[in-house]
Order: sequence, then C-alpha cells, then structure tokens
Amino acid sequence: MNESGALSRRAILGGATGVVAAGLIGIESAVAQEIELEEIDIDARTIITRKQWGAKKPKQPIDLINRKPDKIIVHHTVFSTKDFSRKRALAHSRQVQNSHFGRDFRDVGYNFIISRGGYITVGRHRSLEMLRGGKKVVEAGHTVGQNDNIGIALEGNLDNGKVRDAQWNALVWLCARTFKAYDIPVRIKGHRDFSATACPGNHMYKRMKPLRKAVRNRV
Repeated sequence: MNESGALSRRAILGGATGVVAAGLIGIESAVAQEIELEEIDIDARTIITRKQWGAKKPKQPIDLINRKPDKIIVHHTVFSTKDFSRKRALAHSRQVQNSHFGRDFRDVGYNFIISRGGYITVGRHRSLEMLRGGKKVVEAGHTVGQNDNIGIALEGNLDNGKVRDAQWNALVWLCARTFKAYDIPVRIKGHRDFSATACPGNHMYKRMKPLRKAVRNRV
C-alpha cells in the first residue's frame, strides 16, 4: 500500500496514511538532500534530527506546501517497548521509517515522533526546517485528506498502554511550539477524527481535551 492509496483502517503503525491528492495549490517539490544539522535545542528542549537517528533518504522528492498548516493530528505507532532510553528512540524512528518504506511510502509518514521516554525525533524529511521557518509545511503521509497538516506520532500502543508523563510533557511542548511557530490557533485532532481507525488509541484519545487545554496554556 503506497501513500496515494493509503490505509483507511488501523494497521501496524496506527493507520499511517496517504498524502493529499495531487494538484493542491501551492505545492513545490523539494530535492531530497539531507541538511547536515546537529541536534537542535529549541526553548531548552531537544529535537533529535534525522541525521542523528540514521534516517535513510526519502524514496521520492518531498513536496512542500506554500502555506501554514491549520491543525495538529495525533497518532500512535503501536510499537510498544519498556525501553525508555534515547537509544531506543533512535531505533524506533528507524523502525517506523522501514515500516513505512515497506508500505511504499516515500518517507516517514509523520512529521515528528515522540518516544516512550519523551525524546522527540524528526520524522518526514524537512519537517523541522519548515517548523522553524513558520511559513510552509511538508506534505506528509499520516492522514488521508489531512497531510497538509502536522502529524505527531507517539510511540506505543495507546489502546493497551497509557501515555507516559515524559511523553505527555514532550507532546504538550511540541504542540505549543508548533502553534507558536506558525502563529495559528490551537486546533488538535486525533487520527480517528478523519479515518476509520483506533489511532491514536483510547488512552490518548481520552486525553485530547486536556491536551488542547494544556497547549493553550503554553501558547
């Protein structure tokens, strides 16, 4: 299953889904060359770059959309672990990319991934660059019809397990940072709001209202 024929139900990666249909106004193609960035500190919190977790180059050029996103969509990856280390966060990002490549995605479907230990890694190529610029967004591959918005995936199966405190704190921070960077109102949805999927898991979905409140308090 590729991005253009993406899954509409929950799959191994929580229903990682396809890209917005072609012809969207304001799309430009980005040459898939890795920017050699070191670990980025933003407002005293670290975002781990693709170079650091050992990302492979995208299989196809990544498209940039010449406008701001209007929401964040939360997912879970369904890959569970009891290892909360930074090393595991890097391995998990590679695991997600390899799984998405196996589904004929051009790259990681999500813009950002948050590990069980609360480590934030860059998902799709150029997502961090566009976040820092605050003017454009990378076309992702996480939610059918919504891939001009930011997709953040939490490691774990959040039907069976709860969001850990470190993971929650990182999610609140990243959401707030995203809304500040793009200067847009707080609007956060779960994957299941747009597709027939269990994603982002019942435990996470029950916390969507508190998440919006916590983020608004930080923006």
